[in-house]
Amino acid sequence: MENVFFVFMEGVTLCGSRAPLLRTAALGALASRRRLCVAMRMRLAVLRDSKALGCGDAHTPAGRQRSQGERLLRLCLSIIDRINGTSGFIISANAGAWTYAEAVNTLPSSSTSYGLVPLWLKVVCTLFVLVLVPVYWADYGPTNFLYFCDIALLITVGGMWAESSLAVSMAAVGIVVPQAFWCIDFIWQCVAPHSGMTAYMFDANKPLFLRGLSFFHGWLPILLVYLVARLKYDRRALLCWSGLALVLCLIAYFLLPPAGTKLPDPNTPINVNYVFGLDDAKPQSWLPPGLYLVAWMLALFLLAYLPAHLILGRLFGTRTPSR
Repeated sequence: MENVFFVFMEGVTLCGSRAPLLRTAALGALASRRRLCVAMRMRLAVLRDSKALGCGDAHTPAGRQRSQGERLLRLCLSIIDRINGTSGFIISANAGAWTYAEAVNTLPSSSTSYGLVPLWLKVVCTLFVLVLVPVYWADYGPTNFLYFCDIALLITVGGMWAESSLAVSMAAVGIVVPQAFWCIDFIWQCVAPHSGMTAYMFDANKPLFLRGLSFFHGWLPILLVYLVARLKYDRRALLCWSGLALVLCLIAYFLLPPAGTKLPDPNTPINVNYVFGLDDAKPQSWLPPGLYLVAWMLALFLLAYLPAHLILGRLFGTRTPSR
């Protein structure tokens, strides 16, 4: 989209010359995102000069050029506004001079642009997932991918390629707080072994490579904070992730083995997402199972998702979705 914007701006300013416009289009398609942003800002500075688009009557060449330039600008900027949800540029006529109110300040935010996530990072994370998925599938089975953390990992990689603020924001809302506790519990396990959520990381019966893959629980929250900082926080994430978490919890409660179940394969997940209690060895007994499920989902919303929503929105700003 920045390429298109650059081409339109150049086309308006180059006095309608076809050859320079074609040349600019080619250069715009090849230029990097950063160079495009610099060029756009420089062009906007030029366009502030009322002579950039020419003056004169609508029947003169200069007047016709000005009208064509206005239409091109309005078309381009309306497309950008539709996609990015930005307020765009304010174009007005004042005694024959065209002014651009706060043009630089109303540039489409880099948080809603493509190319903000480094390609190498996308490739590395994708390769990691391509290794993790078949290994987890073979050792844990397909139901393992109903855990919040695994779902968040898959959403994150997809969101990185699409540079979707909503996708990475959903994953961040869902797992930043819980995975912070995972990291704390892992450190605690290193100091004083106990039957916590990371006890499996120290189970010698599990292959070291398999346990090593699970370290994504530690670095994924950091990656998500970085991605949200780059792409901005999408305020729809709280509702979207909460709905997804509700579906996952209901599936785990009604269709998957509860805590304490003895299965032929000990690696098969039980008590997925802790819907039967925090101890996989036995179900909780201080509340009826259905009431506990409701209390657990409310606790996740109030203690994990909502705080993450408020903090991320506060730190990185919120992106208003396009209408």
